[in-house]
Amino acid sequence: MDDALRVVVEMNETIWGRFKSALEDLSEEEIHWRFLPQANTINVIVRQKHMATHLGQIRTIRNLYRKTRGEPARFFPENPTYPN
Repeated sequence: MDDALRVVVEMNETIWGRFKSALEDLSEEEIHWRFLPQANTINVIVRQKHMATHLGQIRTIRNLYRKTRGEPARFFPENPTYPN
């Protein structure tokens, strides 16, 4: 594993650990509680965040992989302000 990818993996593991510890002692009632009838529960928010986070991480890792091999980033348009 190259250094750039190792940093991304370590950051992901650290953030994921903090995220899990923040949620580990939630009761069933807390998971499904809504502060307003139209609000999302913690359960819904976590599921949405989890999917969005992993999609972003996968795209970032794939872009790093391609950039380290001299290929264009797959998920970003050509942008002169984006670092090469």
